[in-house]
Amino acid sequence: MSDPYDRAVEILATTPTVLRAYVQGSGSADVARVMHHMLRIETALLNRRVQLMVEQENPDFPSPEPATDERSVDEKLAEWERARAENLAMIRGLRPDQLGRGGKHSRWGAVTVREQVTEWAYHDVDHLRELLELAQVELHPGIGAYRGIYPTPGTPATV
Repeated sequence: MSDPYDRAVEILATTPTVLRAYVQGSGSADVARVMHHMLRIETALLNRRVQLMVEQENPDFPSPEPATDERSVDEKLAEWERARAENLAMIRGLRPDQLGRGGKHSRWGAVTVREQVTEWAYHDVDHLRELLELAQVELHPGIGAYRGIYPTPGTPATV
């Protein structure tokens, strides 16, 4: 089994391609909600936590500020992609001794840089799964008789 941190960095690097495929040009309010959340997390939360842990001794993580953003999904995606490129450069520039530095989440307690970066990738995967489910909801009515093969989107699989 590979190191979860190394796998996390790989996932963080590939998420932009997958995200673009499912978000770009979408008119879905659900997709817009996911994109808004991912942009906010990318630009104001997870990157900031890693920076704080690297720069300070065991910092408390600040709570995120509520935010609204009326831009289009494609505009948010473009900003998210720029932020992800910057964040990947930061993550790839971390030294091994920095991965063990820690901080404190108000709800979950002690967290290291290594754990935060790995959770960041897990967060990506969770929302990519959500976007895939939204795509299934959109496609399901068009598969005709093949609907018998698949569970109705949003219900547990029986396989």
